[in-house]
Amino acid sequence: MGEGEPSNIHLQRRDKSLPRDVHLAELAHALLALLLLLQKLALARHVAAVAFGGDVLAEGAHGFARDDLAAESESVLVFVFENYCCLRGPNMREIGCAEARDKRGIYTVHHQMDNLELRFRLKKTDGTAYIRTESSAVGGWQESHYHNKVRETYIVQKGWIGYAELTKNGPGISIFCEGELFTTQPGVIHNVFMPANAVIHTVKHGDCTSDDRNTAGTSDFNSYCTNLKSEKEILDRDSRTSRTSYSEEYRHFDNLIWQVPAWATAIFALSLQGLSADNIRGIAKIAAVTQEQLAVVFLFTLSLMILCFSHVMYRFRVHQKSLKEYQGASTFRSASTYTQFMVTAQAASLFVLALSALKVPMWLAVGVAAAGLLGWTIYRERRLRFGKDSVKAKFTGAVRNR
Repeated sequence: MGEGEPSNIHLQRRDKSLPRDVHLAELAHALLALLLLLQKLALARHVAAVAFGGDVLAEGAHGFARDDLAAESESVLVFVFENYCCLRGPNMREIGCAEARDKRGIYTVHHQMDNLELRFRLKKTDGTAYIRTESSAVGGWQESHYHNKVRETYIVQKGWIGYAELTKNGPGISIFCEGELFTTQPGVIHNVFMPANAVIHTVKHGDCTSDDRNTAGTSDFNSYCTNLKSEKEILDRDSRTSRTSYSEEYRHFDNLIWQVPAWATAIFALSLQGLSADNIRGIAKIAAVTQEQLAVVFLFTLSLMILCFSHVMYRFRVHQKSLKEYQGASTFRSASTYTQFMVTAQAASLFVLALSALKVPMWLAVGVAAAGLLGWTIYRERRLRFGKDSVKAKFTGAVRNR
């Protein structure tokens, strides 16, 4: 506010907001209300919320520690501000749309676009604007364009968006989720994909004098974008994830994944050593069973134990993949895939020996174990990468439920 400019803040009921000409009872009432507020605030640690006229502005992750405390404190503040220092004055003047347009160059314009999304705009003749965009029930791409001077700041309110831009290295796509924001740069061709029911806010700002939106020379890039029709194609091209460093949780599961094969291999080696004739004969005599019966039980038990290790390793991989914000190696190039296969193969080998001890033909035992090994491995790898345990499935489900 410059020097000599009148203040836009007007006090209402000055007899209650200023100490002069105020009744002692009312002053005491206000003081009591403020003391009550301070008492309430003192009960909460790390308080970071201020209630003003019914709105609560929370700073930090939790705000008030108790909902009832927040409600009581808010009611006290509302009472104090409305009755003793209300800022709403009778001199506040409403500016009509005609005056805003004619004198200030500010106007509103709303459209339903060709892709059925809704745009609600508050614009100024210098090219700056605010736009609320709500996508349709099916979603889709917008139109590729660029600005000479205007910058656009996008804020994702609901769902997620795919932001595509043309750089010197070619087209790239970045995924932004609810609560994230970013700003475009002048001269950069870009486009935005909005899935179904997403909501974003766009603020146009910069050193500009008019709306400098351009579409010339963007047809090839626009074709690149519109050819990506499925959400999976767009999510798979997210370039932001490749720049994410490993987290401590990721490293923890990575260590566990590589420890499980060592445990399983140690048990497998001890199992084979325990199958010596002297050991089997002695244990069978103590257990009062035949050596064949003891070998079958021993082999089946160890096979199931190592199979459990294989499943534990798989679950570690699932949790690790949920922390991995980039697309990992393919199935046949992943070291963890072969390690998982090795552990499961150890369990299958003991299973074959157990069937052989039951006088099952070797060709049949090997065939059953090999079929089970390959089928189980293929099922789990597909589930890990494309099924319910995949990162993309969880990510897509999360953003759709927002």
